[in-house]
Amino acid sequence: MLGARRQHRPNRLPHGVCGLNEIAAVTDGGIEIDEAAIPVAPPVAHACELLGLDPLQVANEGKLLAVVPAAAAERVLAGMRADAQGRAATILGR
Repeated sequence: MLGARRQHRPNRLPHGVCGLNEIAAVTDGGIEIDEAAIPVAPPVAHACELLGLDPLQVANEGKLLAVVPAAAAERVLAGMRADAQGRAATILGR
């Protein structure tokens, strides 16, 4: 991905947000995440609520975590959203 410093696919992890911990461990200053900005599809949120699961603690298929320079974030986000599979792409933090 153009401008990406790090990329991570959290789909096969025992805990979905482990990718964020792995990324934070290799950065110079850590990361800051806005948990409310993490997109969770309504059917997933509902199923997790019924089953007593945290949607951020289960495996996620078809997801990508990318760390890009702040100056390139909006451009990269626009590029990701231009693809049908990236329409829910969002900036989660810094």
